[in-house]
Amino acid sequence: MKSIFHIPVNSPSEMYASLIWEVEGVPGYARETILPRGCFEIIFNFSERITYIDLKDKVEKTAPLYCVIGYNTMPITGHFSQNHHFFGIRLKASAVSSIFRINPGELTNELIDLTLIRRDFHELWEKLYESDDFQGRMKIVEKFFQHLKIESCCRLQAIDQIMRSPGLTHFDRVEDLAAYSCYSIRQLQRNIQKTYGVSPNELLRYKKFLSSVLLMHKEGSNLTQIAHQSGFYDQSHFGKTFKSYTTLSPKEYYQNKSHIPFHLYV
Repeated sequence: MKSIFHIPVNSPSEMYASLIWEVEGVPGYARETILPRGCFEIIFNFSERITYIDLKDKVEKTAPLYCVIGYNTMPITGHFSQNHHFFGIRLKASAVSSIFRINPGELTNELIDLTLIRRDFHELWEKLYESDDFQGRMKIVEKFFQHLKIESCCRLQAIDQIMRSPGLTHFDRVEDLAAYSCYSIRQLQRNIQKTYGVSPNELLRYKKFLSSVLLMHKEGSNLTQIAHQSGFYDQSHFGKTFKSYTTLSPKEYYQNKSHIPFHLYV
């Protein structure tokens, strides 16, 4: 498998993307489960269509060739049988509304055909498919997004940065998050629900879960320390929260984790 990752810095794509990536080759696994990662993602498929387990209906479906995956609070499982080639754009939550002209919260736990939202994504997929390499595809993406007039609220950017940060920044109270982002409590509740599709309290819990997964991939970590460092009150609170997002106990994930956080392979 060949993988390429690019983190936009001082470039036009920094406004809307936190990561641009490409994966190509024959996977050494038949099934991949992706845990909730706290992100929105556009994925273009240049190979055979894959099947996945629908997040809500729990039935197997065929994924579109180009889709957007919303902010997930439950895992998604994809099935692979042969060579695959994907190109992805991990979006900043604060820019999603400008790109798709919908409330990002409407995408929560959804995998949606991009052309149902914007028909011009079909033309973008064709151009990306015909491009020879990763650098060429990045240039095509930057040119496409330049015409979208993307706007991003600085207060939502601050919250988005906390959610995407690999650090352990977390808040125990909604009031603290409101003060940090310069929102009133009512403004915070409205904007968090509109952007992430969850309540502020749920978002704080979600951040602790994300931190716990990243800590499990640090050498020498143990579950007791991880629970405390992630902001959980005790092991029971940690285990219950972790299972609500993954259907797994912290120990089950810890014992079966792959080299990539939030990804399990069979």
